[in-house]
Amino acid sequence: MGKITANDVKRLMISSYRRFVRGEITESRAFKENTLLVNILKAIEVSETEERLQRIEEALSLSSNDTYNNEKEKNEKKTKKKKK
Repeated sequence: MGKITANDVKRLMISSYRRFVRGEITESRAFKENTLLVNILKAIEVSETEERLQRIEEALSLSSNDTYNNEKEKNEKKTKKKKK
């Protein structure tokens, strides 16, 4: 089974709604399906947010390390010049 996306959930919600409107499922069944789909959608959103945050944190960490390393190199060059 592949990864379920927010668009997949949206399509299922629309399908459930249309089946309810056509009288193919009861209000109770439509409510239960929608509740389940909303919970799945929330889980997808949280997971995607966590992934984005992790990428941002990694990028900031790399950026911080680059800045630290650049400053370290500058200080080492200054120290070498002073020793000469």
